[in-house]
Amino acid sequence: MPGEEDGQRDDGGPAAAASTVDELDDEKRPAPLNGWVVVLAPLLLAFVVVGPLAHYGAWPDWVSRTIAAAAGAALCYWHWRVKHWKPMLESHMRCTSPGIRDIEVAQLQHEAGDTAVDPSGVLQVQMLVLGVTRPAAFRQRVVERYDVGHRVLRQQMTLDVSIPAQLNVAEPAPDADQREILFPLLVPPKGQLVDNLCVADSDGARIPVLAYSEYLSTVARALRTLLLIAYNARTLPPEAQQAEASALRAVMRRDHEPVDSSAADLLRNLRVPRPGVARLAARLVEKLAGHYAVLVSVPYPSTGRFVLQYERTITPALKLRRCEKGKRLSWLRARLRVLLGARPVDISLTLEQAWASHSYHLLVDGGDGIYVGHQKAPDLATFFDRGMQLKNGAMKPYYRFRRRAGQSYAHFYCREFAEPAAGRPVPVIRFRFYEVPPGSTLRALVAAFSAALLVWIIGFVMSRQPELDSDAPAYLLAFPAVAAAWLGFDPPARRLLEGTLAGRLSLLCTSLLSLGASTLYLITKSKLPFFDGRNPTNLQVLGIGSLYWSLLTVLAVINVSAILFIHIVRFKEFMYFSSRVSDSPGHSENS
Repeated sequence: MPGEEDGQRDDGGPAAAASTVDELDDEKRPAPLNGWVVVLAPLLLAFVVVGPLAHYGAWPDWVSRTIAAAAGAALCYWHWRVKHWKPMLESHMRCTSPGIRDIEVAQLQHEAGDTAVDPSGVLQVQMLVLGVTRPAAFRQRVVERYDVGHRVLRQQMTLDVSIPAQLNVAEPAPDADQREILFPLLVPPKGQLVDNLCVADSDGARIPVLAYSEYLSTVARALRTLLLIAYNARTLPPEAQQAEASALRAVMRRDHEPVDSSAADLLRNLRVPRPGVARLAARLVEKLAGHYAVLVSVPYPSTGRFVLQYERTITPALKLRRCEKGKRLSWLRARLRVLLGARPVDISLTLEQAWASHSYHLLVDGGDGIYVGHQKAPDLATFFDRGMQLKNGAMKPYYRFRRRAGQSYAHFYCREFAEPAAGRPVPVIRFRFYEVPPGSTLRALVAAFSAALLVWIIGFVMSRQPELDSDAPAYLLAFPAVAAAWLGFDPPARRLLEGTLAGRLSLLCTSLLSLGASTLYLITKSKLPFFDGRNPTNLQVLGIGSLYWSLLTVLAVINVSAILFIHIVRFKEFMYFSSRVSDSPGHSENS
């Protein structure tokens, strides 16, 4: 990865390698009390279950069990903190990297020493500087597409690039088709890795990406060319070479080092015949001090236009709501989604590529079986209204969403997007997808209805004939629990959508109600006096007089009603979106 691979290398030699081995051995060595935890925790658990060997009464018995349970929980918590939580926190520590040596900077200056100011070199420098600082000068149209996978996003970018005529100062050479140019494809912040990057042209042929050393050499040559043009000379004076060394050091800095803006200031303050060129070099260094460029080698286009495509994998951060006043229910729902594996497709994307082109399209494909439920950009209108100064002849900024019509993808379009000012956040767009009916809610509804019906029927019979001589009700009551587990907890292997939270909670309630009803039936059959209570004032709940069978029946009816209401709401919403007037008149899906 350009800008990253050398930052992770340790050139400490054999001594450093030996110390690394010692550190690994220390990590593998168990903690002194870890063995005792493995022995004591099962023993304490066995004591809680079995109790003391000698019986001293009910009160001392339960007190000793409570103390043993508390001690076991404390040991497990200590074991978790030492062996799991602490190593997990330390796994996010930054990797150490050697500092930048003067000999490395001198080597780059030496490589750039034979740079000559020729038309083709000037074109390459212009493409590098503008491609890094003002990418919209080349990118006419950008189409950004996201395919939603399981915990990752696959980003697919298509760039329509056009070299402005005023930059193409080089006369077409006889071998122009064989000449190559270097184009800045990405300019991510330092420290950010680009995963699974694959670059291709319009025909799908692979395009090579420059290595980190080649990237540094290219920047050094471009900086030398700009300084030579600024001085209108063939060699640089000593003060220019010192400013160049400071600039290269700033470009080579690692991500955990502070950004050095003094190097760009040195370039701006140079007394040169062409101060505008010096300011251009300062802008390049200022950008690359906090970012690095991914350069690709592209065949020289005879028409000045070419198309690039690239794909990469992005792992979005999982944002859970904080437990704040007024948001405790949302905090609980967020953790239940993770616990039950019911995370919907709900992603937020930054428009960091929108200002890098004149025309920008963003498409998010959620996959089969889901549709666009919500799409919003709360900060976008405010961003467009603040400080939007249009130059003479410039087009007015514009944006819009593809209207929701029950489709599985979302589409956002904007043009003439302004570059965010320094320190201002980039606008964010949020998309939320829902299941296409019937989905998981129908499966949960069927399981909940069958459980409620069985609980009511058996409770109705048991309240009138407790001496029922059959084991069939126990098997019937256990069936909804098995069906709920089979229907709802088999997540798809690829999609991010893993069932709705309402469906998972309903299936969980169905399982618990079925198991509770089976247990109550067995207790009633065994004639144990624990759950033989009757409803107060001879109250009949759907014909059931038993107190506990009435409670189970009410809970089962509530479960059915809740999931039925949610299913009807989602069904009506999908039908409304799908039956709206289409943007493409004449195209229809007939049902």
